Amino acid sequence: MVTSMKSDGLVARADVAAVRRTYAGLTNRQLGRFAEYHVTMALVRGGLDVYTPAIDDRGIDLIARLGTAHYVEIQVKATRGLKYVFMRKQVFPIHPNRYLAYVHFGGDDEPTIYLVPSTVWQVPDDLFVS
Repeated sequence: MVTSMKSDGLVARADVAAVRRTYAGLTNRQLGRFAEYHVTMALVRGGLDVYTPAIDDRGIDLIARLGTAHYVEIQVKATRGLKYVFMRKQVFPIHPNRYLAYVHFGGDDEPTIYLVPSTVWQVPDDLFVS
């Protein structure tokens, strides 16, 4: 059960399953933003400090601090179902501090996060092609 306060001060209760919105109803932009927040909270739960750039023009959605003076840059991509994800080399260069956070939305379950270092593209294979 979820309890919320109405503007008139009365408490309303609702069954979470009854009011739950499915991911299928989200636009692509909403899904992407949801994925960014989902990854942020997963990293915070893991004990990392997470920052967001003021402007997203370099393919960096999040910056996470791993320790003193050690930061990683994260590009978040989300899909419904298993689909091909295209990473432009101009905004996703191969670098030890650059990661892809691929968020898979499969049905109404909690999304799955795959954190992939960009260095896997140095030696392409069947899964990570260049």
